[in-house]
Order: sequence, then structure tokens, then C-alpha cells
Amino acid sequence: MPDILVNGQWERLSLVSDGAVHISLVSAVAARLEVSGTARPPKYLGPAHDVAAFPTGAVADSEPVSIRARTVTGDPFPGDGVIDLAVDSGQGGQSFLLKGIPVAGQISAPVLQFSRQDERTIVALPAEGGSATAGLGGWCARRMSEQGGSLRPTVTDLVIDTSSSMRRLTQQVDALLRFLSDLYVTTGVAAPTIRRAVIAGARNDGVGCVQSVRAGGRSVVVTDLPLLPGRGECLVIGAADLSAALPGDAHAPAPEVWQELLRPDAAFTAETLNILTPLLDWLSPSSYQNGSDS
Repeated sequence: MPDILVNGQWERLSLVSDGAVHISLVSAVAARLEVSGTARPPKYLGPAHDVAAFPTGAVADSEPVSIRARTVTGDPFPGDGVIDLAVDSGQGGQSFLLKGIPVAGQISAPVLQFSRQDERTIVALPAEGGSATAGLGGWCARRMSEQGGSLRPTVTDLVIDTSSSMRRLTQQVDALLRFLSDLYVTTGVAAPTIRRAVIAGARNDGVGCVQSVRAGGRSVVVTDLPLLPGRGECLVIGAADLSAALPGDAHAPAPEVWQELLRPDAAFTAETLNILTPLLDWLSPSSYQNGSDS
């Protein structure tokens, strides 16, 4: 019986460097294995390429061997996607079942790595997988990267309108902040400063609106009423028609955008990315422009 190890509960596995390593992929989504970095070409067993084998001697001192799982269709693994790997070392008699390896949002996900410890031992290590993309913001960043794009959000200062009319929109604000947090972490961009505006002298439930934003960087007000022209950028919740009618630098996500941000599951699809693309364009204008110029 193999040793069953759940992702996140193991750090390294030592295998006797004698014989061959067999790796079998178990995935709910049609996928195949890809092996790179071996000193000799690996063998793929069966038409599905979901089983791979290579001699332990093919793991060289100079570079690690990388194991990836790639979807057959070319579509990304779903947002809650995980795979299992069965790893057998023939001569050593060692067998492991590695469960719950994350591959979310990726077409080709790194899932395992082998490196040489010494002449008699090779070591299996967890790969990055999709853990950083479990949230919607990170999923979008990874998905866009796979399509050849680049997300570099440029908002440096986020001001939350705290007027009384915003109380009913608390869930939308919280969902937006979660999305942005995951997006910034995944892209490696410094997170924006978040501050809550004082409205008419009140820190909560004030009567009025945000008057202006501070200079420097890219400041954006999250509000339900667009700012007056020349007062700064704003992201408007629930008033797409109003922001379109008034002058000013306002972006009002469509209702379906908020449905995606508020969704309770992580079963993201290509349509999810299509819906969120206008918001991503607005958050990352310079990156998209640079990508189109290249």
C-alpha cells in the first residue's frame, strides 16, 4: 500500500536512486504529464500520456527534473482544480500517493520536482502548483499570463466612501478588497494603501460624498456616486448608467462583474475572465498598453 500524503503536509520525499520512477496522474479534468530536465528522455505510457517513467539515474546534479500537468483541451484547470500523483520507485519498493496538488487556473501547472541529493538518493519536492491562484484575483493574473498578457495594477491609494448610502454595499466593498489583495499578491505589486474617508466630520454613516483624493500615485475612490470632474478617479458600485451620464473619471463595473466578485465558489471559467476583463483593463492600463506595443 502506498503512503498517502496530502498537499501541504509534506516537504520532501527521499527515494533510493536505483531503478526507475513511475508517476501516474489522476485528474478530474483530462490532462497529461510533462517531464523536463532529465538527462535521458522520459517515457510516456499509454495514449493519454498520464503515466511517465524515467530512470532515477536521469536525475542529474546540475538541474532538477520538473513534472507538470497540462490540460488536454488547452483550457485552464478550474479555480478549485487539484490533481493526485501516484509515485513509485521500482527497485526501492517505495510508493506514495500525493493528494490534492493545486493546479487552479493554469493550463500547464508545475506539480512535482526531483533533485539529486547524492549518488544513492534523489529527493522529490512539492512544486508551486496553483495555491497562489486560489482567489479570483490571483486566478485572473495567472490566466492572463498564460495568454501572453501582463497584469500590473497601478492603483496606489484606495479611498473607501463611508457615507450612509454605502452601508448597503458593504459586501461589494469587501469582495472588491479581497479581489485586489489576491491580485496584487500574485502579480508581486506593492498593495495599495487603503483608507476610509471622513464624510462631513463622521468616520461612518456621514451625509455627503468624498470631495477629492490626495495627489501623487494613482488614487481611486470606491463610492456609489461619481466624483465631480477634476476631483479624481473613482470606482462606482451599482450606478453604471449614472457614471456614463456624468463627466468625470469614473469606472462602473457591470452587474455581472459584481456577481463574479461575490460568488461563493471557485469554479472560475473562461467566461469569468471575459466578464472581468474591463475591470482588469482599468486597474492595469499601463501593463495592457505595454503588452499591446510589444
